[in-house]
Amino acid sequence: MSTLRGQGPGEALDAFVAAHARARGEEDTPAFRRHLHNLLSHSSDFDDRLQRYWRLVDTVTDGQSFNMAKARVWLTRSLATSLPDHR
Repeated sequence: MSTLRGQGPGEALDAFVAAHARARGEEDTPAFRRHLHNLLSHSSDFDDRLQRYWRLVDTVTDGQSFNMAKARVWLTRSLATSLPDHR
């Protein structure tokens, strides 16, 4: 996933979580972030075959590909680092 850098807490993640919270009538709390992470981390974006496909696309495009699946994976991994119990 060479086109996405700097996973972790920040403005992009906060905006992403806020949009999901607003859409669900919820507040951005640690509990909501855990719930959202659980939902997202079980999506098809984390299927090993799909991950391999995007790695191969990156190989033939010299790392210049970008798509929503890669963005959701990046955001989900960033979300994990924002959880209070993240190690």
